[in-house]
Amino acid sequence: MTEKMSKSVLRGIEVATGSIVTPVFQSKAGKAILSTVPGEALLASLEATDKVLDAAEVSEKRAFSATSNAASRAVSKRFGENAGEATEDILATAGHCAGTAWNIFKIRKALTPKSSVSSAVVRNAATTKM
Repeated sequence: MTEKMSKSVLRGIEVATGSIVTPVFQSKAGKAILSTVPGEALLASLEATDKVLDAAEVSEKRAFSATSNAASRAVSKRFGENAGEATEDILATAGHCAGTAWNIFKIRKALTPKSSVSSAVVRNAATTKM
């Protein structure tokens, strides 16, 4: 439940920041930042990075699920069904906690974009192009 809620909050923030970022990039300072590198190259590299991170997240979830299932089966075989179910529940809880933590990390990154862009890029763009 918590993971789903944090994912919903993240989607809301992504929509909100998307509506804020567009006017910022159309401003004088935004155009100065975009002119420091070819704009299309910057946007393409950001999109590619996003796709790679999304793929890594999906891979992580699949690997965790497979490992969880294997561990639950091994515990069930060795210690019985009750122990296997308990192991499955514990690992599912750990997976949800990890997913929630990842979403919170992404929410924090979305709310503080200065942590994603080096300050030197912003400072150089502001001084040279404005």
